[in-house]
Amino acid sequence: MASGCGTLLDSREPSGICGDGVVQRELGEECDGSAPPGERCSSGCRLERCGNGIIEGDEQCDDGAANDNSADCTRQCQTARCGDGWLHTRGVGPSFEVCDDGNQISGDGCADDCRLRGRLSLLVGSAGGRGVAAGVGSAARVGGVGAIVSGPAAELYFWDNGACAVRHLDLGSGRVSTVAGVEGGCDPVRERDGPGDQARFRGTGTGIRPRDEHELFRIGETLYAIYRAGNKLRSIDLRAGHDHSVSSCAFLGRDDQNRALGQIQAVSADPSDSSGFFVADDEALYRVALPCDCSADRCTITRVAANLGGVRDIARDAAGDVYVASETRIVHVAASSSGQLTPIAGSSERGAVNAARGADARFSRIAALALAPGVLYVADEAVRADPRGEGGFDAGWAQLRSVELSGDHAVRALAGISGAVIDPDTSESDGFGAAARFVSPRRMAIAAGTLYIGEDSAIRAVRLASEQVSTIAGLLRDDFTLRHVRAVAARDGKVYVATRSGELHELSVGSAQAPRRVSLCNRPVQSPLSDPRSLEIDALALAGDQLFVLDRSLGGVCRIYLSGKDRDGRDVGERGCSGCIGTWQMVYPSPSLPSGEFDQQRSELRLQYITDIAVDDKSTLYLLGRLVRYKDLLAGQTTEPAGIVAVDLSSGSARQLDTAAPLPPTVWGLAYHDRELFISAGSAHQVLRLDLDDKLGTFVAIGDGVAETRDGAAAEARFCNPLGIVAHEGAIYIGEGSCPRGAGERAGNALRRLDPKRGTLSTLLGPAPRPFLSVGIGPNAGLSFPAALAASTDARGAVTVFVADMWADALVEVD
Repeated sequence: MASGCGTLLDSREPSGICGDGVVQRELGEECDGSAPPGERCSSGCRLERCGNGIIEGDEQCDDGAANDNSADCTRQCQTARCGDGWLHTRGVGPSFEVCDDGNQISGDGCADDCRLRGRLSLLVGSAGGRGVAAGVGSAARVGGVGAIVSGPAAELYFWDNGACAVRHLDLGSGRVSTVAGVEGGCDPVRERDGPGDQARFRGTGTGIRPRDEHELFRIGETLYAIYRAGNKLRSIDLRAGHDHSVSSCAFLGRDDQNRALGQIQAVSADPSDSSGFFVADDEALYRVALPCDCSADRCTITRVAANLGGVRDIARDAAGDVYVASETRIVHVAASSSGQLTPIAGSSERGAVNAARGADARFSRIAALALAPGVLYVADEAVRADPRGEGGFDAGWAQLRSVELSGDHAVRALAGISGAVIDPDTSESDGFGAAARFVSPRRMAIAAGTLYIGEDSAIRAVRLASEQVSTIAGLLRDDFTLRHVRAVAARDGKVYVATRSGELHELSVGSAQAPRRVSLCNRPVQSPLSDPRSLEIDALALAGDQLFVLDRSLGGVCRIYLSGKDRDGRDVGERGCSGCIGTWQMVYPSPSLPSGEFDQQRSELRLQYITDIAVDDKSTLYLLGRLVRYKDLLAGQTTEPAGIVAVDLSSGSARQLDTAAPLPPTVWGLAYHDRELFISAGSAHQVLRLDLDDKLGTFVAIGDGVAETRDGAAAEARFCNPLGIVAHEGAIYIGEGSCPRGAGERAGNALRRLDPKRGTLSTLLGPAPRPFLSVGIGPNAGLSFPAALAASTDARGAVTVFVADMWADALVEVD
């Protein structure tokens, strides 16, 4: 009985409590002290699940089935925030993101507010007529061919001044690639041997003459490069499996008469003759014996001929004879002549005459030679003395000519024309014979019946049998679409972009409407301070429907009413002008002033070189440039400090702004925002901030003058060559150009964003690893020379920055 009662009493005892570590499911417990991974056990022994619609434990939110990593509440029940690594694109708040890379660091492709990604894309142009991009045919970019030679197979090797590298052109596929050096890895001091992709060559990367930073020649399966500034010889192994390895050997120092060689001007070799090659400095021809004693840093050099009078190029034949070209004549140095010079064609007189006899022919300025059996091909640049008397020459069309090496050395035209002076922006073209156009031939090579010409931005081919000229790599000037794009302004889906040569285009962004050209003055006003030969637009600024145009040839600023009506509502007719009379209005210097005041303005206050303009919302135009008094200029006084002039657009009066300190001489861009002016100071590596209500005119410098692309607070941030600048919706956007080597990896070719209210600077794209336009996102994109910026906001509230990239000959957009 007792035992039975005991059993009954035991069965009535509590079966357990929450917290005893035993899950009593019959009592409704889901857990007791432990939980599956990703869940928690509450104090009531219930599982806390993200997604059950109840905010529990460490959860910041729980929208139940609506939880999503793209929504306000993530699948981990955490509130969406910038920097969590999830792209927040839907829900009710906070602000939606366009990127989220898991941090809040600007300059890595996604800005610190997850809204500015810095995506650069091409709007107008060719993404750089000049450049160093690999590719096939017209997709490749060439930054200035300094030397070109044929390879062992159907190929060409060429030195690219812009890339500071040796590049390769496959004649079968048309593909251009870099085989030794790194595209854009330019350094005027340092170099490095090693496998091709690790080697480095000295160079500035500008592609600007003096012509050829390196000369190339080939012997067998070895390509040689000579650095002209130091006469240093290096070799590149072309054999399969040797990675185009680069090795330094020797300096070409002294000849057999112990005379120091001058800077090498030209080189030539026979690919089948491994015993040596020929080089020429400005006045003499030498033979260099191979192999050199690399361990002793010495080559055996024999002087062959002297008194050559300014060597431009040389070409040797299989017998060891050498043809030497100065600017206007060609001579022959026979292998057995002991340095005797035999005239072949041309004379000391400059001209452009194709004659039956070589002695009667005239050359303007020989640029390059190429030798085939019995025929010497000559690239002749047509020039004339500068009519302004300032020294130098005006450029002209270049012509390819042939010289017979036997008989009376007949000279005839092969392709192109000669003798006509051209504008530097004139286009080139392909075609047959005289229908083709050349501007900048630099070096030539012959392979399999075809003459190849290396130019500023392309490699061209002339089929010698038919005289057909075609472009096989890079772009011609005619393909650039924009040449020296210098200024840009944007408003309401319209973008206005101008070139230095006076072209102004109106583009409709985001629509199918084709770009159109806006008419400009074709009869510029003559001014003692202007160049009457051309129309040069240097800057644009928009205020409502008024477009302000800074024109150097006019010596001032014009205003055009884009709506066709002036500010009083009067119809001004077709948009165009004739010397800024009629529909255009000259606003600086102002012609509306009484003659006495106008003359005084010209005499007492003048900006000789206006670099940029900006307009506020109260009818004041600001001009940045170098100040000069007209009367001082006439007196021969050329002191030109930088300054700012304010022009009242209502009265036409102008005054110089008083500042506590002078501006740096390197000022470039100007932007207006909320009673402040922002000035980009170029190579001073600063942006200056001027409060217009500060009677002292004190500049506040952003950046300490050290060249670096560094983000952060204004006191810590740095710039690298800030150029174009624009203010838009409370932000200041600044484009950076290139910086000197030694400024670090994060230096230049970037787009920056300054928040003037918070005093912080961030990087939207770049800095680029090379000084060329690169389409892409964030750090994988870059600018080359952002001469001017504009910005606009679309109907969705998205900001787009437009960049006029002058070196790339292109207009790009960054969203």
